Amino acid sequence: MILAWLAAAWLAGIAAASVFGYGAWPLALALCAAILAVAMFRRDRRLAAAGLVLPLIVLAGVVRFEP
Repeated sequence: MILAWLAAAWLAGIAAASVFGYGAWPLALALCAAILAVAMFRRDRRLAAAGLVLPLIVLAGVVRFEP
């Protein structure tokens, strides 16, 4: 299941870059903040780890996109 989440984050980064260009990094930052806020509220370490890793994968997809 982890691979599916990573692949979805990668594809979301590529899709965001195709729509917004390289200005899609605030989207990943907002995603990170939202996931970390929920993780802190629920006190869930796995969710906090996902909140740090998935936005980085989204940013990697944004950087990898070639118009």
